[in-house]
Amino acid sequence: MDDDFYFKTEEKEGLIIDNKELAFQTEVKADLAAELVIANKELAFQNTEKDKRAAELIIANKELAFQNEEKAARAAELIIANKELAFQNKEKDKRAAELVIANKELAFQNKEKDKRAIELINANKELAFQNEEISYLSYHDQLTGLYNRRYYEAELKRLDTPRNLPLTIIIGDLNGLKLINDFFGHVMGDELLKKTAEIIKQGCRADDIISRIGGDEFVILLPKTDAFEAQIIIKRILKLASLEKVGSIDISISFGYETKKNKEDKIQEVFQKADKHMYTIKLFESPSNRGNTVDMVINAFHEKNKGEEQHSQRVSKLCESMGQVLGLSKYKIKELKTAGLLHDIGKIAIDELILNKPGKLTDGEWKEIKRHSEIGHRILSTLNDMPNMAGYVLYHHERWDGKGYPRGLKGKEIPFESRIIAIVEAYDAMTSERTYSSTLSTEAAIEELQKNAGILFDPELVSLFIEKALGSSLIKGT
Repeated sequence: MDDDFYFKTEEKEGLIIDNKELAFQTEVKADLAAELVIANKELAFQNTEKDKRAAELIIANKELAFQNEEKAARAAELIIANKELAFQNKEKDKRAAELVIANKELAFQNKEKDKRAIELINANKELAFQNEEISYLSYHDQLTGLYNRRYYEAELKRLDTPRNLPLTIIIGDLNGLKLINDFFGHVMGDELLKKTAEIIKQGCRADDIISRIGGDEFVILLPKTDAFEAQIIIKRILKLASLEKVGSIDISISFGYETKKNKEDKIQEVFQKADKHMYTIKLFESPSNRGNTVDMVINAFHEKNKGEEQHSQRVSKLCESMGQVLGLSKYKIKELKTAGLLHDIGKIAIDELILNKPGKLTDGEWKEIKRHSEIGHRILSTLNDMPNMAGYVLYHHERWDGKGYPRGLKGKEIPFESRIIAIVEAYDAMTSERTYSSTLSTEAAIEELQKNAGILFDPELVSLFIEKALGSSLIKGT
């Protein structure tokens, strides 16, 4: 029993312990249960929070997805915008390049405009100058700078009033201008006109009106000037002219004048009287002027070519010998002698390079040389007392057989004096030193004359020249 009790006691104690343990465990479990409840509540709360968070995450994911879609859309828009921007930048660059080109073009155009503006300014200045020039030329002689006929006629009309009386008109005429133009060329004639204009201006008063109204004609209008004062002015001009030359050419002017004293006098009649007076003076001075002009031309020609001077003098002397041998009158001998002196006067208008050329002449040069007989004829024809000599000079290169120049006359169609000059000139050309041929002896030259008698020369005159004229001239020379 004791053992049962013992076992029962131990069993009770064990049970108590177990109960306590169980109670403890129960408490623990209760605590655990409470904790579990709390944990479950916490878990439920957390689950609720998770669900809430999950819902928020869903919403956030949706928002994020939306945002991603927006970003993708925005990215696509940005790509498009970047492409558009890149295109615009290219367009801007292209436009910028176009603007650069346009600016360069504009700068060029501006330069062109500036250049054009300068050109227009210059053109306007030139136009203004030309207008002034035209205005000047409309009333002035272009060559001399004096007033012209148009201005003279307007001034004559303006001055033809009683308050300008006495009104004197002086008319001047430059002597020998045509001859000088023929001999020396128009350039020399122009220089002579310009020098004459200067002299007339120097001889006149400051307010006198000087005009060139024709080729060689000048008019001076002298308001409130009588005949006595006009004569003083003319004398002053002539004195100045006597002191001047143009090259080797003297300046010779013939003057006439007339004065309007009463208002009833017609101004054109006054002009005509002045013109008539001038021509009367010119006619009176004519022989002297012609002689001076011929001397001037001869001197100028010989100055130009000393060899021609000596040749002309020898030909002149031989022509004189021929005239004496032929028993011509003194007048005819003098005429023949003068024609011999002037036979090559036309060469004054021939280029010196051609005249003095040492070699053979070209066809063109020979054609030019052949002009000298016609030029000489034209020159001498202007002189009233030399028409016969002009003909002798014209035909002195004709040949007996008709193959000469300038007209191709034959035999006795050629003037007698021209036939003499042809023989004499040929002889002197052969026996004198010339640039274009060698010098022949007298014997060789005579042989050439004889050989060409009846071809180039009159055979009778050749015989006479050799037998008598040449012999007498050789005797005189010794």
